Amino acid sequence: MSTRERREISFLADRMVTHLQERIVTSPGDRSVLRRMVGHPPTHPTARPVHGVIYSCLRSPHGEPLDLPDGLAEEWAFYGVAALIAAQPRTARDEGTADEHTATDSEESEEQGDPRADGTTDEGSGPDDGQVPREKNARLNLGASLARGVRTGDLKADTTESRLHRLCRLDLAGIHKRLPALVRQARTHQVPVDWVVLIEDLARWSEERDTVAKEWLQSYHRTRNRDLYEVEKRKRQEGGDTASGNDEEQ
Repeated sequence: MSTRERREISFLADRMVTHLQERIVTSPGDRSVLRRMVGHPPTHPTARPVHGVIYSCLRSPHGEPLDLPDGLAEEWAFYGVAALIAAQPRTARDEGTADEHTATDSEESEEQGDPRADGTTDEGSGPDDGQVPREKNARLNLGASLARGVRTGDLKADTTESRLHRLCRLDLAGIHKRLPALVRQARTHQVPVDWVVLIEDLARWSEERDTVAKEWLQSYHRTRNRDLYEVEKRKRQEGGDTASGNDEEQ
């Protein structure tokens, strides 16, 4: 997938997610038809009432109608994530948008040299370097999101890593069949998921599965490594404080 195609998908994904998150809160009927197509492709009969919901959410900032890109993987990415958004537990759905979670991460990204979800930074990045420009704030791909859930104790480390590895081996139909259960578990505990990034990654799955899988796994382990380091650092500091206190008493 070319840089231009990824830019277009990112723009369309942002527009759909923005409108859809409002739609599923205010329209129980739309939420219901979207939930029924979880795991199914856009060609499945359950998707017939969904087409209208999806396209009504594809509007530019000025209100012009937009079109989805061609290709099953690209279309399924939009329909699949729309269904996941609608299928969230109510507490997660009402708790806030992925963009708000992303904004929360901006402080961490600034301290860490502004890494992106794929591990790159803004340094040396330009329109012709083959990298898709990201916003200044880091965006969480699925691997980074799951690592966040492990950090907070909402997800178990061993189980989560194992499930992520299994996902990375699946074909297009398999990833859409297995992904909903993991995402629902994460959102049940209000673990942040960046829906726009997830659409971008799933849209590349047919042609670039191994690349996306690498990005997810690298982000997971990079985040886990930082978290473990911080835990060890705090333990060392607490140990030093305790030793200092004992010296003073003596």
